[in-house]
Amino acid sequence: MDWKIYMFIARNCRKVSEPKLDAGEKIQMREVNFDEFIELFTGEGFWAPSFSNDLLRMKLDGALPEFRKKLFP
Repeated sequence: MDWKIYMFIARNCRKVSEPKLDAGEKIQMREVNFDEFIELFTGEGFWAPSFSNDLLRMKLDGALPEFRKKLFP
């Protein structure tokens, strides 16, 4: 079995309609602040380890403030 996982991070959004999912799609929308975002994406249950690793590496390198400015200018 092969599948792709996409993550989209959006800001200043507004809901215009209900999602129209394809068979097998699971889309979850959540509004979070930056600290919640980091906790969510670096937690044990998150399924995209490469992105989690990138975030943790930024945290260790002190690069999270710069990343935060890109997401929440």
